[in-house]
Amino acid sequence: GVGDWVGVCRWVPAVGRTPLMLRNVLVVQGNGLVLFSKEFVNAIPQTRLIGGLLTAMLQFSAQNTGLPVSYIELRNVSVIIVTHDEPKVICAVFQDVEDGKKFGQLIAMETLQAFVKDYGSSLEGMGVNLKDFHGFTAKIPEVIKSTIRPILNELHGKRGVQGVTLVTEGGVVHTTANVDRLRVVAHLQPLLNLSTEIMAEKGDVPMSMTLEGGRTRTVVYRIAHATLIVVGRRTVEAHILHTEISETADLLRGVFVLQSSLSDSRYSRR
Repeated sequence: GVGDWVGVCRWVPAVGRTPLMLRNVLVVQGNGLVLFSKEFVNAIPQTRLIGGLLTAMLQFSAQNTGLPVSYIELRNVSVIIVTHDEPKVICAVFQDVEDGKKFGQLIAMETLQAFVKDYGSSLEGMGVNLKDFHGFTAKIPEVIKSTIRPILNELHGKRGVQGVTLVTEGGVVHTTANVDRLRVVAHLQPLLNLSTEIMAEKGDVPMSMTLEGGRTRTVVYRIAHATLIVVGRRTVEAHILHTEISETADLLRGVFVLQSSLSDSRYSRR
């Protein structure tokens, strides 16, 4: 019953770390030919000249260590590389060094999977026509959105986490638990409205709320236009759960920023 729950509101500064953001995404054939290139914020110029260098580095690494290069870190820029063996295709993501590897790896893996699914048969012949791949630009928003599922699934796999749900104004985007989606939205909105009214009196905005029951701890975490709901066991310390949620929130913010940039000509050149 309601009496079994204790609500704990935790106010987080609205301005956190800079959201994760990509510079470039490249899909390169095994022979070094750049099949597809997408530029974002602060893009690296002339990336089509890099295809041969990337494949040469992969071959050299494989021959001398038995393992392919998967991450390159320069002073300001890092490159995440993911490979597909048959057909031989590479996806390289360029981003800021401080953004770490995880976000770029997610984008690279989802991009490569989608590209091979759409064009894999076209890459098996003797030659390719680069015009055939221009249409993949329209697929990028779907690729970016597809990273949400693995991000939430990874959080669900952390110790003590029992369920993860992401909700936007349009409804439940994805959930790792067997829940009634309509019920989740119906119960969440009044709670958010009430907390917003309470904090508005203080000139603040609620960023996270924790509900503690007998055996579970539920965290409601606002991320831009979305709300993340995480249910965990109370046997896991609250600060550990919040740390895991914060890392997930950073990844989701990166996804949302990319989604926004794709519809803004100031940041995305097509």
